[in-house]
Amino acid sequence: MALRCLAVLLSFLMAGGVMASAQQKNISLKVSNVSIESALNTVKSQYGISIVTQIEGLDLSSKVSVDIKNASVTEALKEIFKPQQIDVKIDGNVAMISAAAAKNFTVKGIVTDSAGEPVPGAMILVMGTKDGVTTDIDGAYSLTLTKPATLKCTCLGFVDQETKVSKESNVNFTMTTSSEFLEEVVVVGYGSLRRSLVSSAISKMSVDDNKLRNVDSPAALLSGRIAGVSVSGGSGNLGSGERMVIRGISSLSAGNEPLYVIDGVPITN
Repeated sequence: MALRCLAVLLSFLMAGGVMASAQQKNISLKVSNVSIESALNTVKSQYGISIVTQIEGLDLSSKVSVDIKNASVTEALKEIFKPQQIDVKIDGNVAMISAAAAKNFTVKGIVTDSAGEPVPGAMILVMGTKDGVTTDIDGAYSLTLTKPATLKCTCLGFVDQETKVSKESNVNFTMTTSSEFLEEVVVVGYGSLRRSLVSSAISKMSVDDNKLRNVDSPAALLSGRIAGVSVSGGSGNLGSGERMVIRGISSLSAGNEPLYVIDGVPITN
């Protein structure tokens, strides 16, 4: 009985020694342009380690090149799977590989024009996704990401800019004016359209041509200068405004006043 217990104890100690030595193995591997699966098989056969992958949809056919010497099992496996982020857990002679938990990082900055003035309303988009933010009145933005990405800064009238980010950082954009883009776009009261897609009549008047004309309101400035726009005087009372009609009266019951949009804000009079 005593001999049997001694034999069991020796077997346990030997097994514990094997497990400890497997966890402490150093890996040397040099392969070029081989699949991840081939690199893993090399580690398995040369070092007697079982490798279990627990990553859904993992593509083991991707090509990798690895050159490491005397690295731990964890370091060697992370090198093989680069740039994918993985976690490695060693249990005896078994290495279990799982996807690393996503680590969020924040990218923030300011969007300015070529004169250094902030650009509010610019869009900062994450390429390949529907994620994005808009700059505030000071041109500032802040965006939280879970992985490296390409950011695209876009704003009407400016040339789009792109930059790659992979860690928490400050990324500022300096936008340059796109005169060609402005010529191709018509800004209307409800958004912007390419000129080729605009089906309605568009009239434009330069204020520079009317510097010498004495008027007391913007409506009076338009009077007689744009086809189809009729401006009539008010009631004659002090402070009463003009009445403007575009291309005649179009409704018998509803109002016929046009929609005024100033700096993106709609007003009724």
